[in-house]
Amino acid sequence: MNEEKNVIIDYLSVTFPLELIENEDEQERSEAVYRLFRNFFHLIDQECRQDSYGKNNFKYQYVLADFIILRCAGPVNESGFKICQLELKGEGCREFERRRPDITWVDFLNFLYGLDSSYKRIDVTIDDFSGIEINQDYIKSKLDKKHYTSTFRGKPKFYGTQDEGFTIELGTRKSPIQLVIYDKLKQQQAKNKPCEHDYWTRYEMRFRHAKADAVVLTLLKEYQDSNNELYRLDLAKFAKSELYAILDLKEDNNYSIDKQHRAETDKRWLSFLDESEKAVLPKIAERVSTSETRRSYIMPKAVSILMMWIEMCGRDYDLFFYILLREIYVLSGNMNKNQRKKFNEFLLEQNIPPLDNTGFEQFRNTMHDKYIEMEMPF
Repeated sequence: MNEEKNVIIDYLSVTFPLELIENEDEQERSEAVYRLFRNFFHLIDQECRQDSYGKNNFKYQYVLADFIILRCAGPVNESGFKICQLELKGEGCREFERRRPDITWVDFLNFLYGLDSSYKRIDVTIDDFSGIEINQDYIKSKLDKKHYTSTFRGKPKFYGTQDEGFTIELGTRKSPIQLVIYDKLKQQQAKNKPCEHDYWTRYEMRFRHAKADAVVLTLLKEYQDSNNELYRLDLAKFAKSELYAILDLKEDNNYSIDKQHRAETDKRWLSFLDESEKAVLPKIAERVSTSETRRSYIMPKAVSILMMWIEMCGRDYDLFFYILLREIYVLSGNMNKNQRKKFNEFLLEQNIPPLDNTGFEQFRNTMHDKYIEMEMPF
């Protein structure tokens, strides 16, 4: 994709469970989550604030550096936990990039997965700064003539004003995928925001709920590109292939509406998409096991502690396993109801029967007996 086009992630919304530690209340845990993200974004308290209300039935809401919104203690998810939400609108996405130039979007997305998160929406946008190959008027003419195919059943919508700019919308706010093509330059001018471009049309692909999860997983699996220092993703390749799959403008033809798929793709549209191949839209796939995502997040952080224990044991591995088993036994006695529920979910993921209260205590008793047995030689 040439320098007259730019591809970015311009919106991100993700939720994750608020898991309380023993004797901890929602406010204490929410404040701990706030500190986690404050530190992650390299912010200090003076750059953040807590609002007096929480939007969308969340009890606590924090604003980090003006544009990053963290909400805690919200609605209950399917696992029985109240959820938190992290929301980055366009400026929030740019704030992340400014604050953490040392990491990439791949690192950020993986960090969020480590919190057992679910992606609720992600917007991938193509910004066209030239209009050389194609423009909104040309696209509208194709849509008016019904010389196109798309993933949407409904008709395109057109709205806007001369001052605020024209908008083409395919799909709705409830759709798992929505495409909005609008005059970003006019939008900026209407808000009295400075703009260095003389032409700016944005192609905004919005992916929601399970489709957002599928998109993120697809990006992390198939589109990694170490040459992109900001994203470490071949985001341009993904974006133009997905746009082609979402909307395929056709050459003028005599086919009926239901046979437009037979017509050739418009050459100007192909040029705009840099002759990309049409993608297969990411399917709503089963999420990677939450036990696996939790393990992949925790183990890199725990490895230094575990290695330190081995050294403290003089590399006596019997002593190390004794200390580790004793630690697990003690900590498991402090697990609350929600943590035990999550433990059973992990068991089910591995096709292991869950444990009721009696089974759980029996399991702990066997750990106790084993580490007492191991203690004897010492």
